Amino acid sequence: MQIIKRKLVQRACFLSALGIIVSILVWPMLARAAAPAQLCEAAARTAAQRHGVPLDVMRAVALVETGRSRNGVMQPWPWAIHALGEGRWFDGRDAALRHARAVIAQGRRNVDLGCFQVNYRWHGHKFASLEQMIDPAQNAEYAAQLLAQHKQRLGSWERAVGAYHSATPEFARRYLSRFREMRAQLAPAPTAPATPQAPPTARDNQFALLASPGEPRLGSLFSQSSENQTRLIALEPAQP
Repeated sequence: MQIIKRKLVQRACFLSALGIIVSILVWPMLARAAAPAQLCEAAARTAAQRHGVPLDVMRAVALVETGRSRNGVMQPWPWAIHALGEGRWFDGRDAALRHARAVIAQGRRNVDLGCFQVNYRWHGHKFASLEQMIDPAQNAEYAAQLLAQHKQRLGSWERAVGAYHSATPEFARRYLSRFREMRAQLAPAPTAPATPQAPPTARDNQFALLASPGEPRLGSLFSQSSENQTRLIALEPAQP
């Protein structure tokens, strides 16, 4: 009996030590992966307070724009770029900027950047640089201003969200449907941001709404072939 007890104690000690080792090795990787998403969350909180936008509205818009599932939780991403009809997430700011610059150097200006996918073609002149455009705080600040302007003009936050995406009612309704879904699924907001330390490698966009084959891609993370019919309102405010 004592031998069995001794073996059970040894096994418990082994499993405990193994758990500690795994935590030491794995937790830093998980923390680094989560940090960029927290940058979007913190930026959304600050911009929401500054411009009187409900925090859940800002967070849900960020998820529709750049959200992806990480460890079973939908998270926004600050180093997201949409260009040439493709949305991509990058692990670091520098890699995202290199991609954006390479596309712009080809004469393609329809490039969306950052947590809220602000468009270079329509709003690049409002920023001093691409670095400023993709900066989570500046990106969220600009998005909050647009949402507040649409709310003042249209009278409700849901209408403002639809206009943020597109002036075309059909596209605005589709976007609003996804926004409602994301808003209903919001996890509790993080209380503090973290500094990202991830390497600058690219990952393809697998978010179904943002990359459905054969579907027109609308607004922000979406490109649109008919420029005369649809404007990217994350990208250009609708005219009254």
